[in-house]
Amino acid sequence: MPFGSIIGKAKFVIYPSLRGGYSTQALRANSDAELICPFPEAWRGADAQTLSQYVLGQDTGITFCHNSGFMISDTSKENAIKACYRAIGLKLS
Repeated sequence: MPFGSIIGKAKFVIYPSLRGGYSTQALRANSDAELICPFPEAWRGADAQTLSQYVLGQDTGITFCHNSGFMISDTSKENAIKACYRAIGLKLS
């Protein structure tokens, strides 16, 4: 787990993707734990157009959400941050 040493209040890590844009990975509390805040099931495996509508109701540049909910890809860091806040809000509701 590449981000396993991050401790504290972080729920996600956003980093430049080797494919361009940004990747966002949901974190675990420890190596044996569930994800702190996985991306919502409705986002998982959705195509880019549908995914953008789920997240912010507009074209956000989000291009991918892994089927297990641990990662998304986005064309911009700003929209990746917005997607994280949206995922947190949906988990709390």
